[in-house]
Amino acid sequence: MRLDEVMSSPVVTVPGTMLLADCAVLMADRHLRHLPVVDAKGRCTGLVTDYEIQHRGSLETPKVWVPRDAADATLTASMVQRTIEVERPASALLHEVLVDLAESAQDLALALDADHRPVGILTEHDVVRLVGELWDGDGSSAHEAWLRTDELPLLDAEMQALEARSWMARRRERHALVVRRGLLVGVLSLRDVALEEHVHPHLTASDVANRPVSVGTVPDPVRAARMLHDRKIGVLPVVDPERRPIAMVSRRDLAHALATRLASRG
Repeated sequence: MRLDEVMSSPVVTVPGTMLLADCAVLMADRHLRHLPVVDAKGRCTGLVTDYEIQHRGSLETPKVWVPRDAADATLTASMVQRTIEVERPASALLHEVLVDLAESAQDLALALDADHRPVGILTEHDVVRLVGELWDGDGSSAHEAWLRTDELPLLDAEMQALEARSWMARRRERHALVVRRGLLVGVLSLRDVALEEHVHPHLTASDVANRPVSVGTVPDPVRAARMLHDRKIGVLPVVDPERRPIAMVSRRDLAHALATRLASRG
């Protein structure tokens, strides 16, 4: 199976000259989290995400983005764009793209044509959907082949939230499990602490963390994907009867699992 069989297309792109304020409105209008940036010939030069939008301002109304700093009112897409980690031709094998995506710190893969113009996009949210659509058989999988059971990203509940953000950034973790005396009390997303001005120094990881959705037994990939999709969550902790974390399922794990499944079909 190839990337162009499952990617979303066409891709909404923006010129590098577009003001960040206009990018913010476009994202809100189209319910997007990523905007590939292109030059005058349509070639991709980078990516603007909702993080850049939220980091530098806020939408006061659906049509008005207000910068936090007056100087940021003149920022353009090319000034804040980040490098895209996974860029592949649309003809790339899907299982290879999934492996690249799972090992990336970003949550999307961009398909490009021979002239480096965006022709499709695949996000981790798409991967969750694809597990349900493409997984065949009984949904079983060797848990050790895809499920994260060692070196879980655990944060002490009393750690300062800003310190937790630095810890997650260093480890390239987008989610962490917050524990108190070894018991799960929350799930912290890097987005929860991304904006330093919104996180007061006295707040702890448990103050900012979301109430966890967890399971007591290891789910198969199809069930895990369904729970992530239906609950709109990024990770699914697995806990023992005392609520000690013993494993964690993420969208990255599902990407790896699906890649292995597809590769085994030949």
